[in-house]
Amino acid sequence: MQIINADLKLAGFPGASNYIRTDGSQIAEIGTSPPSAMSSPIIDARGRIVLPGFIDSHAHLLMREFDVLTVDLKDARDVDEIISTVADKAGQLGRGRWIVGINWDDSKIAGAEKLNRELLDSTGLSNPIFLQRVCGHAAFLNSRATAALCASPYFGEIEHLVSRKTGLITETAVHVMRELVEIAHEERVLGVGRAIDEALALGITTICEMHATPYQFEIIREAARDIEVFVYLDYISDESFDAFRRLEGSSSCHPAGLKLVADGSIGARTAAVSRPFHGTDERGMLLLDREKIARIAKLAFERDCQLAVHAIGDVAVDAVIRGYEDAGAASVPDHRHRLEHCELFPEPQADSLSRLKKTGLIASMQPDFVTSWAHADGLYGERFGQNWAITNAFGAIERAGILLVFGSDSMPIGPVYGLRGAINHPHEEFCLSLSDAIQAYTARGAFALSQESRLGQIRERMDADFVILDCSNEDDLLDAEVIATTKAGRIVYQAEHSRDVDSVTRS
Repeated sequence: MQIINADLKLAGFPGASNYIRTDGSQIAEIGTSPPSAMSSPIIDARGRIVLPGFIDSHAHLLMREFDVLTVDLKDARDVDEIISTVADKAGQLGRGRWIVGINWDDSKIAGAEKLNRELLDSTGLSNPIFLQRVCGHAAFLNSRATAALCASPYFGEIEHLVSRKTGLITETAVHVMRELVEIAHEERVLGVGRAIDEALALGITTICEMHATPYQFEIIREAARDIEVFVYLDYISDESFDAFRRLEGSSSCHPAGLKLVADGSIGARTAAVSRPFHGTDERGMLLLDREKIARIAKLAFERDCQLAVHAIGDVAVDAVIRGYEDAGAASVPDHRHRLEHCELFPEPQADSLSRLKKTGLIASMQPDFVTSWAHADGLYGERFGQNWAITNAFGAIERAGILLVFGSDSMPIGPVYGLRGAINHPHEEFCLSLSDAIQAYTARGAFALSQESRLGQIRERMDADFVILDCSNEDDLLDAEVIATTKAGRIVYQAEHSRDVDSVTRS
């Protein structure tokens, strides 16, 4: 494969280089002019920007494993629309089949306070209904789904996270509920495959699945094609280390490490914060304390297993930093363990960042949260009041010398969408340059996966993973769409419109 007339400046070639030739799955040559005789296929970028394939360092492909049962509520404007959408899905599926809702966001839905078990029961449907908030840390159930959850052998451990009156469930109860949804294996694989297709269309060539059981790893391994997926297995107990070692990967699906969860989410008001959420007395919940984090981190160092620790609120972030300090992380070279989300840092922030740097933890963050919620009447404004702009301190983290990588949390998936939040953060000190933000979606993401020798850069002898955007000017990049995506030297996505405008040609 050859790419001609490419703008490679943002890929690290400020000069006249505009040509890439691949040999099999790797980049063979980068130059200023193609040879007179070229082999096919040929992609004519026509002066458009070409970047390394994006790496989404934190995503949830498995949110789509119930795709055939799913209603996507991301565009719902009010609670009545949610109910009508659910009723329509029941008509399609028939009596008794589960209905799984995803992506409802109470910060964008009028009348969201009316959503509860009684409202779902009022539909008269015989289907179990399970509606997950966009963050995945809260959900509402109707009575049929609630009955299934209460009959679970794990109910005694999660009963405190379940309100039978309102149908609201949080945190671990949501994950248990997902295990109870009845759906065929082939349907799960189909749903994950659709999520992969969506990622490829957004220029993503490598993606991290951050929440999986051993069985779900098998689903991803079966679905993975034209992309690489690095999977983090849920930490349940110390036996999870052995379960992780037993995973059998493939060329497209790799075991990456274990995922720990130290608190909840801002949207669900379960993130562990030092000050109450605006207008409430709620401070969230700390799910892992400093001592337990330290013990698990020590075990991970001994077993050479990467950990990715979810911590959103400042109390949880502090617990993780202190836990890693207690575990002696500063004396463990190049461990590459990860702190996921870190939307709020303990004050004083500069001190927290200095301590975080000494632990060697990688900051894995999601700038799409800023794109979606960082305005006074958005989610951050609702949850934090006048202090809403202090979240997601990208620029401060960068200046502190902490390795920063970007993902989406699938809320929504899409690196270009996330770049907007990284570059246009409402707090000027937290903004990144376009170049640094792209690095967080490419080369640094590869480093976090210990794949920097082959992924994340356009360099000779590295994997031929590229994304071609429909813009030729950096100023237009934040509104750009993907024209084509290549993985390991093969075209794995090509936009329909690109054929119409002749932006990409193959011969």
